[in-house]
Amino acid sequence: MKALAFYAQALDNRSSDTMLNENSEIISVSEQRQKTLSKISHVTADGKLAASGDGWKIFHLKNYFVAQIITSESDSLGRAAPIVCLIDSQNNHDDFDVDVQMKTFLSRVNRTVDAPRLDELLQNLRIHQKKRSQRDSLAGTTRWIQEIISWIVRFIRSRH
Repeated sequence: MKALAFYAQALDNRSSDTMLNENSEIISVSEQRQKTLSKISHVTADGKLAASGDGWKIFHLKNYFVAQIITSESDSLGRAAPIVCLIDSQNNHDDFDVDVQMKTFLSRVNRTVDAPRLDELLQNLRIHQKKRSQRDSLAGTTRWIQEIISWIVRFIRSRH
């Protein structure tokens, strides 16, 4: 599981919002920013709410997760200022890259998150990734069994 992008709204509502890619590089090209925001919107609007807790939500659609977590900071109007993370669930890493990436992003945009809240979000992401991996593995095994049965049926038919 690897984060593809992070997004944080500017707290003063006048400055540019911050968007970073998986390499912690600022996404400044408007076409790339728009594609990323569209993907985030698509997952949150058309996907399912996979999990939620106090101040965080995880949405899932096909190969993507979107994690939203409320930071300790508020915008200039006093509204909650969440950060958003777009995650590729097919990108399997032995270590949990999203954990490090999210903490790096929070530091870079000078935002803080209550440690138990962040831990709960990350733990739920791990759980949902594990479930997805198990479903993918089961689907692969099922396809393999179907192929063997199909081969056996063709073999038997060719003998008659």
